[in-house]
Amino acid sequence: VSRTIWFLAWPQMVDHGFMWANRLVDVILAGTLGFQAIAGVGIAQSYTEFAQMTRRGLDTSMSAMIARAVGAKDYAMANHVALQAFTLSAIFAILMAFVGTFLSEPLLRIIGISGEALSQGTIYMRIIFIGMGTVAFTQMSGAALGASGDVITPMRATIASRIVQIIIAPFLVFGWWMFPAWGITGLAIGNVAAEFVAVFINFSAL
Repeated sequence: VSRTIWFLAWPQMVDHGFMWANRLVDVILAGTLGFQAIAGVGIAQSYTEFAQMTRRGLDTSMSAMIARAVGAKDYAMANHVALQAFTLSAIFAILMAFVGTFLSEPLLRIIGISGEALSQGTIYMRIIFIGMGTVAFTQMSGAALGASGDVITPMRATIASRIVQIIIAPFLVFGWWMFPAWGITGLAIGNVAAEFVAVFINFSAL
């Protein structure tokens, strides 16, 4: 049992470590744009992380139901549970897009930030919330795979997405090569775009 637990645990430990690395990459690059940028991004991340943590409750309940269904070899039920969870995640993503579009600035003002930090944080938070569907489907599909016994694919997907983010983010932020210097906007776009890689890998496995 202990060997099986470790086999299931270590890929998820690596997966979650790289999952948090996207925040670190954003903060590091924002720091090169000035203290106002890093302040705006840091505070905006508190909201985006809260939203993601709230949605992870769906992953937990889905994983329990899929694991039981797979254990009973009822694969039709496992598929049904996954599809229901994906539907709920899609609804959640639409709701978060609404929040990001219309409520990003008011939510940041509640905390008390103003000026350039507010402007930078609003841009970053709005794009991340609008693109939160990519994160939702990455985590949901990874949890579904993990519940069915495949913990390696989600780990590879997360690592691949972080590598893509690290590569493309500087081009979008600083305007390297043929890209315009988008600053904070490029930072958020790079974050969301990298998640498409993870979604593609996980959904291909599913």
